[in-house]
Amino acid sequence: MPDLRSHVQTLKTPALKVTAMPAKHVSSQLAASLNFFVQAAPPVTGWMLELGYFPHPSAINDAFDCEYRIYITGDTLLVDELEEMRARYAGKRIDLMIMHLGGTILPEPHPPSLVSMDASQGLQLLQLIRPDITIPIHYDDYDIFKSPLKEFKDTVKNAGLEAKVVYLERGEEYGFK
Repeated sequence: MPDLRSHVQTLKTPALKVTAMPAKHVSSQLAASLNFFVQAAPPVTGWMLELGYFPHPSAINDAFDCEYRIYITGDTLLVDELEEMRARYAGKRIDLMIMHLGGTILPEPHPPSLVSMDASQGLQLLQLIRPDITIPIHYDDYDIFKSPLKEFKDTVKNAGLEAKVVYLERGEEYGFK
């Protein structure tokens, strides 16, 4: 470069892309309609957090380069809408899934209704999404939870997927690069 000339190098701009994901406490349309009136199960949302870069500050959404993808399930059941999410991220790596468990059962209306994933649904979601690592959470926050963490651990072990799950104690941290 000749003397007294400058060159501006545009650096990557760090970014966090947040996308709302489907989540539901009630699975059937009838249960959803009833819940609209009685408000027994609040609305829920899952989240996809994508950590990455834009090539330069004025880049648009299509230019986003994702380096790490985190899926937070929200307090959902395994519902059909999660299949749409899998299709949206087909061919894209999901590095970490933070999975809400617990197997919450509402006793009324009869018969009892499951409103959060139990061990079986948790395993099915793990197999559907296929993240590199899954961290179960929220499994013992309330006495109403009927599916303890041990049940999920046993289910995951029987499926041969224990290397894909990290179990954290309260206050423990998980680091990623």
